[in-house]
Amino acid sequence: MRGIWRQKLFSEDLDFAGGVEFKASDLMSMKGCLEAYLGNRYGLIVSVKEPKEMTDDPTHHAIKVDKWQLNVITSPERKDMPQQKIKIEVINVPAYSRVPQALLHNYDFLPDGYSDLLVMVETIEEIMADKLISLVNCSRYIRNRDIWDLRWLKQEGARINTQFIRAKISDYQIINYLEKLDSFLEHVVEIVHGKIFMDEMSRFIPSDVQARTLRQEKFLTFLCNEITQMFEAVRRSLLDGGI
Repeated sequence: MRGIWRQKLFSEDLDFAGGVEFKASDLMSMKGCLEAYLGNRYGLIVSVKEPKEMTDDPTHHAIKVDKWQLNVITSPERKDMPQQKIKIEVINVPAYSRVPQALLHNYDFLPDGYSDLLVMVETIEEIMADKLISLVNCSRYIRNRDIWDLRWLKQEGARINTQFIRAKISDYQIINYLEKLDSFLEHVVEIVHGKIFMDEMSRFIPSDVQARTLRQEKFLTFLCNEITQMFEAVRRSLLDGGI
């Protein structure tokens, strides 16, 4: 995400929509490509843990998630330093938008011409729809970073796309989405003002930004209001269409 969008979206995994016909075998050559290229290009010790098979999403019966884990040892002589881990996930659902976006030259060591590389990505409206779905539908934990990301997406001009949301409710076979939405809104103030949210976001946000956002009570109130208004707009648009 951070290689595409200039502001830091805080999703850590690399997530891809493979389409309904996607099979794990389609990407099995990725292991060798990643290990060889990253190891040779940057002199790193790289290993890729590939999926044995596509695993079921525990919350949706027909949804399959294919998970790779890329492990990078940046300082082999430092046993106290943990491996850097990147998770790559491909799910067998469709994406509904494709736009070309240039990669950002975020680091000095990246090769010349890096920013000329175009990749196909979802629009910010579809990214917003994904997060409006996942934030209320994930029952195992609170996706705190999605709260932050939704506020940034709105700031960037993303608009709620009801067509995307309806399609994703169907794709993920979500039952009682509106009830889950209402339940989330009942707890959003508690979540945003809670220690878990603060601790997680503090891992990603620079201290100077924290000082004017997370550490300000009025900002937390503002964030709660933004998220609440966003989900209330989703509810209205879905009810108007007879969900």
